Amino acid sequence: MNGTSAIERHLDELVLTRLGPERPAGLCVTSLPLPRNAPSPLGVAGHASSAFPLGQWHDVANPSPRRLLLAADNMGTAPDSLQITSAPEQHAATFPKASMNLFETAPDALFFWERHSLAIEWNGHCVELAMGLRSDGQLRWWEACNLVVREEAPFCRVVEMGGAIPVRMCDLAYLQSRKGYYDNEFLHKHNWLNGHITARLYANGVCDVVARHVNSRFFDDGKDLEQTVPVIGVRVDGEPIPTDDTPWDGTVTTLTHGPVSFDVSEMARLATAQKPGEQRIDQGFLAIQPYEGMELYGGAAAKDLGGDAYILRGSEQRVLRGMSRSLSFSFSLNAERAPTVVRYLPPAWWYGACEELVPAPLLPAVTDLQEACDSAREWCRKTIRRGGFEDGAMARGAAPENPPPYEAGWEGEVPYAQFLSAWTTGDAGEYDDAMHAATYFTDVCIDHAAKQVRMHGWPPDAFALPMARIHACLAAYLETGDRFFRQAAESVIQTAYSTHKNSWPRMTIGRDACFIRGAVLLYRYLGSPHYRDIARDSLDDVAASQKPDGSFGDQGGGAGIHAWAAYITKPWMGCMAIGGAIDWLELVPNDTPIADMVKRFADWLMRERFDHDGIMGWSYQHDYRGGRDFLNITGEIIQLPGSALWHRDYLARVLTFCALRYDEPAYFDAWHESFMGAGQTVRDDHAFAQTLQFVPWVEAHLWDAELSAEGVQAKPAWLGERTPCQATISTPEGPVLCAWNKNGTSCTAENRSVRVTDCALQRD
Repeated sequence: MNGTSAIERHLDELVLTRLGPERPAGLCVTSLPLPRNAPSPLGVAGHASSAFPLGQWHDVANPSPRRLLLAADNMGTAPDSLQITSAPEQHAATFPKASMNLFETAPDALFFWERHSLAIEWNGHCVELAMGLRSDGQLRWWEACNLVVREEAPFCRVVEMGGAIPVRMCDLAYLQSRKGYYDNEFLHKHNWLNGHITARLYANGVCDVVARHVNSRFFDDGKDLEQTVPVIGVRVDGEPIPTDDTPWDGTVTTLTHGPVSFDVSEMARLATAQKPGEQRIDQGFLAIQPYEGMELYGGAAAKDLGGDAYILRGSEQRVLRGMSRSLSFSFSLNAERAPTVVRYLPPAWWYGACEELVPAPLLPAVTDLQEACDSAREWCRKTIRRGGFEDGAMARGAAPENPPPYEAGWEGEVPYAQFLSAWTTGDAGEYDDAMHAATYFTDVCIDHAAKQVRMHGWPPDAFALPMARIHACLAAYLETGDRFFRQAAESVIQTAYSTHKNSWPRMTIGRDACFIRGAVLLYRYLGSPHYRDIARDSLDDVAASQKPDGSFGDQGGGAGIHAWAAYITKPWMGCMAIGGAIDWLELVPNDTPIADMVKRFADWLMRERFDHDGIMGWSYQHDYRGGRDFLNITGEIIQLPGSALWHRDYLARVLTFCALRYDEPAYFDAWHESFMGAGQTVRDDHAFAQTLQFVPWVEAHLWDAELSAEGVQAKPAWLGERTPCQATISTPEGPVLCAWNKNGTSCTAENRSVRVTDCALQRD
C-alpha cells in the first residue's frame, strides 16, 4: 500500500461494523472518512463495490476527498462486518438501464406537454416511477422532464430526473380565450410542485432511490398550494402493483410484483394509523400518497398568533411554500438480491484520526464528563418524533414525562450532534435518529423558495439569521452523497451572508453570526475558497461589533423591537457570536486578530461570574444598555443579572480553548464549576447540541491522543484539580484506560499501545 502515514497503515485492516440486526441485504453501504492524500483505489474486500469521492481536504492542493461513499454487492444475509481493501475486485458491470418513458401527451399539438416515467430496466424487468400530486381530487403527473447521468463508477451509475407537476391545468382553449399574454392568470404565477428523483443503479440489479416533492419557486416568490397532496407512481413491467386494499398507514414496509421487490420501510414512516396516506391504482400506476398531507407543528407562537398550535395540519392537504419531503426506498430487479440497503460504520477511533470529530486527528476519549452526554442521548430517544410527516423532528424543549407533540426546535446543529455521537457509539438507533432528523431539518425547516431556515415555531414567513445552521445538511450529504443536502447547505449560507450584508454596518451582530459556523464547515469539508472568504470577511464584521468590554449584543438588524435586542448582553449570545471564530482558528490557528477577539470575550466571561448559592457562574442576561435595569416580557422592571444559574456547553469549548491556547487553567476551572453546578441533565435542543458537540471536544483535547508510528501517543493536559483523572481512549487496539495520579504530576496508560508524555502539563 502506498503512503507511510500512521493512519494509512490501518486502511487495509480497517473493519466496518453493521448497524442494526442481522437481515438479508442486496447492498452494504458506508461513508468512509479518509485521511489527507489517501491511497486509491479502495473497496470492500471480497465484494464488487463502487466508490464515489465526497468533499475535499481544505489544505491539500491536489484532489483529496474527505469521504468515500462505498457500496458493496451482497447476496443473502448482510455480514456482521466488512473489511476495507486497497485492491478492490473488478467486475464487468451491466448497469440497469435508465430512460424516460413517454406515457401521456397533450391532446392539442399547438399547446404541447409530455409526461414521462423514469424507467429502470435490468435482466428483462422494468420499474417505472413518476412524480405526481392530487389536487382537488384530480391526479396529475410531472411534465417537462429531463434525465441526466450524474456520475458513474464501477458497479454503480447515478441518474437524476426532474420535472414540474401542475396544480391547475391550462389548455389551448384557455389560451385562445385571452386577448394577449398579460391577461393570462398563469403567467408569472406559481402553479406547480417540483418533482425530483435521484437513483443509484447498481450492477447487481439493486436500485437505491430518493424521490422528492419540493415547493420551491421560479417565476415569482412561490406560494402555498391549496388542496394539494404529493403522490408517487410505481409500476412494474407495465403493470401497477396490486394493493389488495391495504391501507397506507406505516405498516406496509415491502412491495412485490413477480420477481421485483421493494423495501419501502423508510417511506412508510411518514404515515400513521391516525394520519394515513393512501395507495390505489390510478391511471395505470400504483399511486402512493405517502402521508395524509404536509404538516407543521409550531407550538406556543403559532397558538398565540393563530389560535392553533399547528401551523399546518395534514388534513388541510396544503403544500406550504418552500416545503419539501423526501421519500427514500430501494428495490431489486434481481430475484437473488434482497432490496434492502444496510449501513456500516468504521470504528470511533477512525473518525477521530480522520478529523471528523474535531478539526484535529484526535482519538475520542471518554471521561466522567460523559454523564451529560448520556443524558442528552436519553432525552433524544424519548422526545424525537417517530412516525408521521414530521418524523425526525427534534423537540425544542420537552419533559419526556409530558405527552407529545413537542414544539420542534428547527436547529441545524442538533442532527449534526447526533451524528457525532453515533459515529463514536456505533449505535444503530442513534444513527437512524440522526439521519431522520437531518432529513426533516433539510426538507421541512428550510424554506426552499427563500433558501432560508424558518424561525422556529413561527408561522410563515419568518426568518432569522441565527437559524442558518446547516451542519445537519452537510453531515447528511457526507453520509449519503445526496446533492440535495449539499445544495441546501450552500444555498442557506450564501443567502445568510447576503442577508447579513443587507444591514452592514450595524450596531450589533451577536447570534446573527451563527451562519459563520456553516461557512467554516463548508470550507473545511468542500475546500472551496468561496466559503473561506465568506467566513473570514464575516469574522471581521463580528470583531467590529464587539463591545469595548469584550461582550457582544444579543442580535442586530432592523429597527424598533429588533434593534432593541442590540442593547441586550447575554453570555449565551456572545458564545454564539464567536462560535465561528473558534471553528476558524481550529483551521487557521495563527489568525491573531480573531484569536484576540475570542480572548476578549472569554475575559469578559471571567469578570462577569458571580455566586449562585456557592456556585460561581453566569445568568441568562447580564446587562441592558450597559446598565442593570431591564423591562421584561411582563412589563416589569427587573435587576440584572438574574439570580438563576445559566449554563450551556458553548462554554465548554470557549473556555477550554482559551485555557489550552493561553496556558491558563482558570478558564477551564470556571467552565467546570458551572458545568457541575448546573447538573448534567439535558432537557432542550440547545443543551443537547452543545453538550454532544463540545463535551467530547473538551475530552479529546484534554487527552490529545493521536496515532503515531509507534501506536498511539497521548499528550494529556493537567488543568488543575477539576481535570478528569481518567479517560478511556478509543484506539486500533481497543479501548485503553489512561489515568493521572492524584496530584496531576504523572499520567500512565494500562496498555503499552498508548505512549503517554508529559509535554502538555499545566500546573497552578
